[in-house]
Amino acid sequence: MECKTCDELLSAYKQSVSLYTNAVQSFREVLRGASRVTLKELRGLRQACKDADNTLMSHLHQDH
Repeated sequence: MECKTCDELLSAYKQSVSLYTNAVQSFREVLRGASRVTLKELRGLRQACKDADNTLMSHLHQDH
């Protein structure tokens, strides 16, 4: 992208998605008997993905 802020926000979004995806894959087998901590961590990572997406989209809509 041509906007430095967009590049930074997109990078943060991709990192959030990557962390969440890796966590889900790592915990896939554990999820059957997952502890509340594990599920809480996954929910937090999922929320981080949503927050990063919302921030990026907000920037794109307001500043472009």
